[in-house]
Amino acid sequence: MPNRTLRPYPFTCLISLLLCLGLNAAAAPAQAELQLGADLDYALPLDSPADSGGGFAVRVGYQVHVPFAVLTAEVAFNYENFSGTLGPTAYRGLAGLRLGLGEVVRIGPSAHIGVGRLAIDGGLATIARTGFTYDVGLFLDFTAIPILNVGVHAAYNQMPHGGGQSFQWMTFGAHVELIL
Repeated sequence: MPNRTLRPYPFTCLISLLLCLGLNAAAAPAQAELQLGADLDYALPLDSPADSGGGFAVRVGYQVHVPFAVLTAEVAFNYENFSGTLGPTAYRGLAGLRLGLGEVVRIGPSAHIGVGRLAIDGGLATIARTGFTYDVGLFLDFTAIPILNVGVHAAYNQMPHGGGQSFQWMTFGAHVELIL
């Protein structure tokens, strides 16, 4: 007889986690709270002659807090400026979600979509493109004070560059959020 071992499959684990979160949400009333956030970023381009740079984001959203989980729907403005010969600059308006798991220490994914403008200084002329943009990332928050979250984040970002190409970069940074 073959030796069969039971292995938890990722899909089964995900369904179990969502079921537990759903039961917790049903047991405790959820309340929406206003969240104001600010990010400082270090930006690292991928597959580009541009050098690294920095930027910031400001975010406004509402978070729904149930035991052990927080879901935040937010809108954001993001600015990134890269140094180097090309010196691209990105301006983005985004909308997205963050899902935080935990209470005092909270970790989770984030994702945003939106419209962005990428301006590249080519020396004699500036090339600018406007189009779809997105980011996906992870964050880690410290939430010991009920009205203040402090944390770090990392994200993969993408914007159109022209000719079917896209400008891609990673951001690493710190953020603070005020809960009202």
